[in-house]
Amino acid sequence: MVSLTEEPQRRERPHAEELTAALTLAREQLEMDVAFLGEVEDGREVVRTSSGDADSFGLAQGTSVDLSATYCQHVLEGRLDGAVPDATREPLTAGLEITARASIGSYIGVPLRARNARLYMLCCLAHESRPALGEADLRFMRGVGETVLAAVARKG
Repeated sequence: MVSLTEEPQRRERPHAEELTAALTLAREQLEMDVAFLGEVEDGREVVRTSSGDADSFGLAQGTSVDLSATYCQHVLEGRLDGAVPDATREPLTAGLEITARASIGSYIGVPLRARNARLYMLCCLAHESRPALGEADLRFMRGVGETVLAAVARKG
């Protein structure tokens, strides 16, 4: 069973306006339902901020998920390239509990390493499949990720 917990906000939120704009850009450009910034710490992924319908995926700000139960773990370990056009047909994601529970149809995510060595994941999810998701979209997400890292660094 995937363990979700609400975590008290221990750190100041990164520059909210810039982060929201970057997440909204990614979500709208890729026609996804939600974009979020997750921080990887102590074997968990914690949702720091989001744009879009996070609630329909169970990803409220502060939600903490065991990293081993996430798509992001597969990306970080190199088993997924980061673009999953149809999560129900991708063997690595189809069997994850979170795919069915959150009704994930498609995923795209890229790792972001901050200068202070913190590890983040910039991700977008949709309830429907997105057959066209691919390498060009990953390049776009990496570009958006640079803006996200800059906002995180400014907040310090």
